[in-house]
Amino acid sequence: MSAGRDEADLAVWPTTFGGPVLPFPSEAEVKFHYDDLDSTNHYLIPYDGAGVSKHPGGISGAAVWWESDEKHLIWRPNFRFAGTCTHCHRIGTRVRVVKASVVRRFLVELFEDARQSV
Repeated sequence: MSAGRDEADLAVWPTTFGGPVLPFPSEAEVKFHYDDLDSTNHYLIPYDGAGVSKHPGGISGAAVWWESDEKHLIWRPNFRFAGTCTHCHRIGTRVRVVKASVVRRFLVELFEDARQSV
């Protein structure tokens, strides 16, 4: 605290983890365990602790990337945007991802509205 104000520090560290897209839960599971989960907008991926934490707290808003399994003589990164993390489920063992197509559609609408209001 200095000069009558509270100060807080925030530390951010890179975390990576990978996993397959999980089968979409049954209608009953969605109803009782996954508020507003919609197969047209979301998918789930497993969270295994990533060697850092048992719970994926702090990754909301993080980009999800898909890596091609194409083989080349010389390795090079070949990632494609696959969505954005928004929720964790089942005591942090599953992460909800908003699909890339939904994020892109949102951004197009957002910037079109911004251009029209200028």
